[in-house]
Amino acid sequence: MQNYLSNSEVKALLKGLTSNRDNAIAVLLITTGISRSELCELTLSDIDLAKKTLTVTGHKGRMISLNVQAKEAVSKFLQERPVVQIETLFLTNKGTLQGLSSRSVDHLLRKGGEAAGIEAPVTPQLLRNTYAVKLFQAGATHKQVSKLLGITDYNTLCKYQKMAQVSSDTVLGEELVAPDISLNMQKRKEVRPLKQSSDTSLEVSEDVRSSSIEDPASQPERGVVYRDWTYTVIFLWALLVLFRFIALGVHSFEGYILAGVGVTMIVAMRFFIFTGR
Repeated sequence: MQNYLSNSEVKALLKGLTSNRDNAIAVLLITTGISRSELCELTLSDIDLAKKTLTVTGHKGRMISLNVQAKEAVSKFLQERPVVQIETLFLTNKGTLQGLSSRSVDHLLRKGGEAAGIEAPVTPQLLRNTYAVKLFQAGATHKQVSKLLGITDYNTLCKYQKMAQVSSDTVLGEELVAPDISLNMQKRKEVRPLKQSSDTSLEVSEDVRSSSIEDPASQPERGVVYRDWTYTVIFLWALLVLFRFIALGVHSFEGYILAGVGVTMIVAMRFFIFTGR
């Protein structure tokens, strides 16, 4: 089963969506990686075209930059959006105006994918996967992808990274709505910006491009490094706790304290594994 769209499929999908509203929805999903529920909950105040940012609220709240395509798509949609007392960004086209439902988003994307000749059903999750894959192709780390997509599961991040490694597509080019990873793209507390090309695409800067994943063995992710060190630390702590229990007795106060410190260390390091910090 297809888990993400190729560059040519992204281009075909966007060309097939003639409605400015539908096009803005697809572009936002592809270039920001927000989920379907986050898209439906967007309000007018969440979009700042002047600063080119999108604010996602909720328990996975975050701020994501809008690239050129996203800004233009949203701008065109807002010009024709009805002026009503409804804060929800995307509204229905027929009947009583109200916020667009998740089911409606699924329907318009599926119809757009069919019109574009894409075999796999186009869903919000498929577009979110596409964004994650392109981030890894651009050289993003687990921690950066985790922040931009609001993902904390380490296995999910590894799945996206593996997709990026086996993909034959490039991250740049006019066929792709390139993801903008200028926000939160930090290395040694310095922002790694994207360069804006002469067309409507965004080009990844040289330092980001040079760090693109080509050989996983030579460029291990931070989460993998933390995981290896964690196993070593846990093993040493387990040995130390065992020896101290034998020497001091199971019911000694110091033995309990040492065991508590060991458990705390294990929990803390497991947190670092899954967040990539």
